Amino acid sequence: MLIKTTVIDDKGNNISDSIRKFKIWDNEKGYLFRSKNFFVKQFEGFKLSEFITNKTDYANMHLLAEKVYKDTNMIAVHTRGKSSPADLCDIAYMLKLRERTAREFINRMMVKGLIAKVTVNVEEQTEVQYYLSPLFFMSNKYLSPFLYMLFRKQLDPYLQPWAISALNEAGNLIDKTAIVQETLSETANVRNELKDKVVRFTTGKIN
Repeated sequence: MLIKTTVIDDKGNNISDSIRKFKIWDNEKGYLFRSKNFFVKQFEGFKLSEFITNKTDYANMHLLAEKVYKDTNMIAVHTRGKSSPADLCDIAYMLKLRERTAREFINRMMVKGLIAKVTVNVEEQTEVQYYLSPLFFMSNKYLSPFLYMLFRKQLDPYLQPWAISALNEAGNLIDKTAIVQETLSETANVRNELKDKVVRFTTGKIN
């Protein structure tokens, strides 16, 4: 398989073309399995079990990770080939919990900095969205400015200064008038716990 990459400047001029060989089979590595499929990955050094001691909560976080929308880390409802943001009722249904129990669970995860709740106002309509922390679940090769803004207190200790600067600059272009992030008072706890770890990483372009 061959992949052609074309570099074009801001005026539309073709600067360069390059072709990269993409091997589906490697005699040493084996078969490239489901390379085009959606994925959710976890990083070495950030073990969810160290932050969630309750096995039920731990299992519920993994169940929600299965419902993340591609490239966004947003928990979503997938029906009839369409996806939409999951609200509290949807999450309760996913986890087979009563709505009150689901709310308590979400609040616990928000306190730990593992979930962020965002209210988006679009055309006089309000929509609630829930996102998983990219430190523990990542559905994209790139850390988007929007996702960074939601979890920057937890992410900053593990990003290089130039990456933080670039993400903040890009994040300032986001229309924040339509977005309200709800946080709980103890979300900094996870940041302090993670600072003690040796492993540092960035994702995607930031490497």
